[in-house]
Amino acid sequence: MEGGYSQDILKESEKNHKPRQYRYKKLFEEHSSIMLIVDPQNGSIIDANKKAIRFYGYTKDKLCKKSIYDLNISNKKEIKSKMKLVEYKNESEFEFKHRISNGKVKDVKVQSVTIDFNNKNYLYSVISDITEQKKDKNRIRLLAKALENNTEGVIITDNDSRIKWINQAFTDITGYNLEEIEDKKPKIFQSGKHDKSFYRNMWSTLLDKGKWSGEVWNKNKKDELYPENLRIYSIKDDEDNITHFTAIISDISSKKQREKEMRNLIYRDTLTGLYNRFFMKNRLDSQIMISKERGKKLAILYMDIDNFKRINDNLGHSVGDEVIKEFGRRLKQHLDKENIIARIGGDEFIVLIPDILNREEVIRTAIKIKKMLKNLFSIGKNELAISCSIGICIYPKDGQDTETLIKNADIAMYEAKRSNTNKIKFYKECLQIYVKENFLIDKNLKKAIEKEEICLKYQPIIDLQSNKIVGVESLARWNNPNIGKVSPMKFIPIAEENNQIISIGKWILTEACYKLKSWHEKGFNYLTIAVNVSIKQLEKRNFYRFVLKILNEVKLDPKYFILEITETMYISQKISVINNLKKLKDNGIKIAIDDFGTGYSSLSKLKDLEIDILKIDKSFIENVKKDKSKKEIVLAILAMASSLNFKVIGEGIETQAQCEFLYDNKCGYGQGYLFSRPKGADEIEKMLEYNLK
Repeated sequence: MEGGYSQDILKESEKNHKPRQYRYKKLFEEHSSIMLIVDPQNGSIIDANKKAIRFYGYTKDKLCKKSIYDLNISNKKEIKSKMKLVEYKNESEFEFKHRISNGKVKDVKVQSVTIDFNNKNYLYSVISDITEQKKDKNRIRLLAKALENNTEGVIITDNDSRIKWINQAFTDITGYNLEEIEDKKPKIFQSGKHDKSFYRNMWSTLLDKGKWSGEVWNKNKKDELYPENLRIYSIKDDEDNITHFTAIISDISSKKQREKEMRNLIYRDTLTGLYNRFFMKNRLDSQIMISKERGKKLAILYMDIDNFKRINDNLGHSVGDEVIKEFGRRLKQHLDKENIIARIGGDEFIVLIPDILNREEVIRTAIKIKKMLKNLFSIGKNELAISCSIGICIYPKDGQDTETLIKNADIAMYEAKRSNTNKIKFYKECLQIYVKENFLIDKNLKKAIEKEEICLKYQPIIDLQSNKIVGVESLARWNNPNIGKVSPMKFIPIAEENNQIISIGKWILTEACYKLKSWHEKGFNYLTIAVNVSIKQLEKRNFYRFVLKILNEVKLDPKYFILEITETMYISQKISVINNLKKLKDNGIKIAIDDFGTGYSSLSKLKDLEIDILKIDKSFIENVKKDKSKKEIVLAILAMASSLNFKVIGEGIETQAQCEFLYDNKCGYGQGYLFSRPKGADEIEKMLEYNLK
């Protein structure tokens, strides 16, 4: 196009004299192209039109004082050679970079011809700003490079969906090169996993909105199916007509595999491969909604392997794990596919039976489970007879939400475990409140120490003569987030019943010894500590060894340690109990009889008891001044204890009158709310500091 302007000027220059010069000047000045007249001998700019002045940003005078070498950032030698080429050819076209007045560099295309004025040759140059074109070319080149090197596959088709171009990543993903698929349609990649409506919807969205994205299963050159993330875009011309389609694909096989592995981590039990508690709760939530909509019933069976702790303790956890795995395997093998099986923790399993017709159907499933356990479990060299207890709960009768159903099935299982005859129990709403309460205590007590829910409080023992603290009794307290604070009167008997008292008792004894040692190191080295022990602990043959071991580890002198037991423990005829108490006394540990007067020993036998301290039960202290019989019992205990050289502690002192009565009758020590309730270690420490003043 610019060449046309050059020819126009040439024609004008060929016309004669003043009219010719006038017409030339007018055409030159007002022309819409950038125009310069240059002297090829020295490169000086002889003339510039208005468009050139605006483009370069100089006044005409300043621009005409410059040379073409000043504008051009190429070297002078290169420019000279190109000007000579113009003179030789008469017309040539080159690309240069020109610097304008503000310092910016512009890409320009220069078309030059020679013209003759007054018998001298000049270069007449028409200049076009091609900066944006250059940028566009660079962008296109970079885009092409990016597409070629993109890790995502790119495919371009014409408007008839015939393949025209693919990049290397597309070949890597599908196995096809361009020669194999050029002019074919992308339907050759279809896996058969999507129906016709899927593709109809895809094309409808693409044509309507100009783009579509989603996950698609496609087929590679080896006929292997793979999942891909697919994005398709339509490309339109200036008149809004579709000319091409481009698609970008990403193979998401590894992502899908990771998602599968993640689902397994979230929803599967790692030991058995069965569903876990999290999945079962979610599934039960949705199944309850379905059952409600359809007016159907469902059942859950809550199972617990009997005596599983004994297997772990005697044969080791690796054998226990194999028992769990085999139990899960048999459940999968023998139960219907419609049943959903989960291991919800430890040795506990749940089976969800959807859409049950009647109670008998559930019983048949429970019997299947019982039958599958008839054959011994072969674990290594061990042949184990395994049984389980099953609790059954039915929706909606026994609960209408997931939490209630699982809890009630657990309660039913707890009752089944307590039963000596029938190990399958249906939940009954009329179960006694105490059964539910005991169940919850038993259930949550198992991990109370592990979860640091049990702590020790300390109640001071006061020398009634000096009114100073001389010792403390350690008292266990339990606060569970589900059931709140639980009285020792409730949880200790249950702990004794299920043998959890052994581990709880060990923790209490250890914690108490370490705490006393820390108080001794802080200067309260006169202080004693009393710890209550259970008959279950004393029945353990080597209990005394454990106590002595802890005292040795802590470096605590045994004379500061008091073991509190009940009368019934002390008069026990069990050899292990007698031996433990004797060994403990022989090693300097003091023995105290707690709640004295409520047991079976008579006062006449008191002299036979090899003990150090008697603690008068608070039931005798309560109305000691008003109740004559209680007063006589307390006075008799104090008199006999004095003659036998026992220390006596009055328990449950709540009033000054009770304290004065005991003091007046030579009771050496007192304990009760009058002095202090059981307190945390920090508060006791403050009392001890005050005690020294």
